[in-house]
Amino acid sequence: MSDAPPTKKHREYGSEKVMKVHTAGMSHHLTPHTIDLLSDETPIAVNLEREPNNRHDRNAIAVRLDRWRVGTMVGYVPRDVAAKLAPLMDSRTIVISSAWLVKVEPGVAAGDLVIGFRKKIS
Repeated sequence: MSDAPPTKKHREYGSEKVMKVHTAGMSHHLTPHTIDLLSDETPIAVNLEREPNNRHDRNAIAVRLDRWRVGTMVGYVPRDVAAKLAPLMDSRTIVISSAWLVKVEPGVAAGDLVIGFRKKIS
């Protein structure tokens, strides 16, 4: 533990909240072999990247590997969840504090994400 004063970021944003969602589109972005490898490596840190210019969904939020095969596209946050999260991310009403791929099911090419976020204090 540190006795350092809280950073500006910690004063502006509240405590971390967590949500669990499925990853969409894994079978379109990964080979079956890579999906098998991922299933053995979970949990794996991922980055969530907004894709406001995505031609299929202006609210798209891409899921990319953070440490293992850095930058590899895993899939997307589901469209219905992205429709709610994207405007909040864009306006900095929330910040993503962590994101983890916690489960991968090879047979169905599906995965579970745990997303940590902090909401801006008014």
